[in-house]
Amino acid sequence: DPLRRSEPVLAIGGGVLTDMAGFACALWRRGIPWCRMPTTLLGMVDASVGIKVATNYHRKNGVGAFHSPLHTYVDPSFLRTLPTADVLSGVGEMMKAALVHDRA
Repeated sequence: DPLRRSEPVLAIGGGVLTDMAGFACALWRRGIPWCRMPTTLLGMVDASVGIKVATNYHRKNGVGAFHSPLHTYVDPSFLRTLPTADVLSGVGEMMKAALVHDRA
């Protein structure tokens, strides 16, 4: 068996990659453990507030699941490798999260 149910998968990459890996883990054998290490600012921000793993299919987040990772590892040294446009995209996501935060 190439992937046992008890062995966690480590997904290292941007938000799309970590979402797809999490979705695959949610489906495989009715859910296997996984950990994520986002490498983009947008992925780090998204990973810090959400457990949804989905992909756009006919509409935004058309296919997906709610499957929490065991751990989310954030290594800020990845941020030095990003182009300015990617950093600005992550800053926009941070501002959106701050604006929609519910204080209740």
